[in-house]
Amino acid sequence: MGNVPVVPARPAVPSGVTRICVIGYSSSHNVGRAANLAAAIASAHPSAYETWFYFSNFGYKKLLESVKNEDIPDSEKTKRGNLDNEKTIGEHTTAPFVWLEKSN
Repeated sequence: MGNVPVVPARPAVPSGVTRICVIGYSSSHNVGRAANLAAAIASAHPSAYETWFYFSNFGYKKLLESVKNEDIPDSEKTKRGNLDNEKTIGEHTTAPFVWLEKSN
């Protein structure tokens, strides 16, 4: 599909920094709110936080599945994704999807 933006690389997280990752649909106000909050946190605490974003109406679902399968530990997938419903992180299908990354 020619309309799917390329997923930007996520380089290694610098030591002592937490990366706030936000992915979702480009036309979603909920995704926009999550991105704004992540950016505000990183702006207020630049030595402690950085951000990484991916927004696409066409590529989000594919990236979401990839992130859940490759980046989220199995031990986390069975935990509830939010307080609004009983779905687990592994069952998450809506937008936004937000996770944190730290250096190893």
